[in-house]
Amino acid sequence: MERTQWPFNVACTAASTAAPALPQGQSLQLPRFSDFRQGDQAQFPGWPQKFTLADNDDRKPTGYLPEVDLKPEGGRAVVQVMAESPGETIYVRRFFGVLSFAPPVFAAGNYTVKTGVVRPARRTVTGQQPQKR
Repeated sequence: MERTQWPFNVACTAASTAAPALPQGQSLQLPRFSDFRQGDQAQFPGWPQKFTLADNDDRKPTGYLPEVDLKPEGGRAVVQVMAESPGETIYVRRFFGVLSFAPPVFAAGNYTVKTGVVRPARRTVTGQQPQKR
């Protein structure tokens, strides 16, 4: 059998599907096999990394739609922003503890904003146009 070296220096056979056997008294010292009771100490340095959903969106807002009152949803709202032409969803976001939101948009045009608690089907506001801040 051909032997393969794993990236974390544990030798195993290529045909093996089981975890590699280690010498008696040794264990893997990796986050994947970490003891969860150690908390963040068992993670890679700098982990866990935390970020918001908006951090994943590299688009820069060109304007903001008028503020949407989320009090009727009790601070647990789902907000959907749609471009009226061609009718595509720009984004959907879920909020907890937020009572108002000025949706950012990334191009000029008319927008529809839908809100709700479980899904954005409770209220619909059409013809919204972005404004500069």
